[in-house]
Amino acid sequence: QLKLLLQTCLSDEYLYCDIYTPHTDGVFTRSYTVSLLALILQFANSHYFFAEEDIEEIKNKLIIYTNLETDFRGYIENKGWAHCLAHVSDAFTEIVHNSYTTFEWYEELIHCLLNKIFIPSDLFHNNEDERIVTPLLSMLYHDFPQDELISIIYKKIKRLPQIRKRLSLNEYCILCANIKTFLRTLFFRTKDDHNLAYTARKTEKMLKELPNYY
Repeated sequence: QLKLLLQTCLSDEYLYCDIYTPHTDGVFTRSYTVSLLALILQFANSHYFFAEEDIEEIKNKLIIYTNLETDFRGYIENKGWAHCLAHVSDAFTEIVHNSYTTFEWYEELIHCLLNKIFIPSDLFHNNEDERIVTPLLSMLYHDFPQDELISIIYKKIKRLPQIRKRLSLNEYCILCANIKTFLRTLFFRTKDDHNLAYTARKTEKMLKELPNYY
């Protein structure tokens, strides 16, 4: 039954429902399908229910979905929470906790999540930053090298001058605000953990350097 539910969730009718027509109610189907996938993964992590190829399929399809998603609304008046990035982050956290997950998978997930921070279309204000940081910290607690995470973030920030050329001023301001919020959250979530002192120190440095790109 659980495998049937998994395949239903991964189908085009659910995970990719109306993916090419954003700002429709299809976002609720997509978002809560991802939320259900997070619960399925949570069960699988404690019961060793799925094979490696099942987990890899979930990972791959979630990454494809996240890359395609452009509807980042949080609470929608008279309808409820869409909040797809929060649910994606929850699902990614469960993938991180899975015993089949490798550092190579971590890197894929990191790039996928950070690409959603570097968004010039929507100013995030529904704790998306908190939810996105959670799977990143889970990777560090699973011994993903801190310097590699920082390097990935830093390289993306270094591309800001090139990105700025193709954005309006308003879009660029939104982008920088999202990056600043993310970095602040990463800093405050790591600064009191001596095991993550390197990440906190380097994140603080990136925060101080960010105004150079304004």
